[in-house]
Amino acid sequence: FVRYQALHERLFKSALHDLLKLRAERRKEQIGFESQKRAQAEEERKAETHQLKAGILQTRLEREKTTTFVKGAAAAEQLERIFPPGMLQKAA
Repeated sequence: FVRYQALHERLFKSALHDLLKLRAERRKEQIGFESQKRAQAEEERKAETHQLKAGILQTRLEREKTTTFVKGAAAAEQLERIFPPGMLQKAA
């Protein structure tokens, strides 16, 4: 009886060890996939944020160009009012 009991205990321990090992592997796989999904979502969010920031910078640049053009036109009008038209052409 003792001999069979020892055999069954060894078999039980071996099966339990295998079960725990498989559970740990499955848990690692699930955690790995979840972290990969999180990382992918984070990369997508960063790409979207980058695209939005690039759009904002492009809009600011266009606004700055427009502002510079308007200021230049206003300065030209002031010069035309101050100096006669023939005088500006000679200076250029």
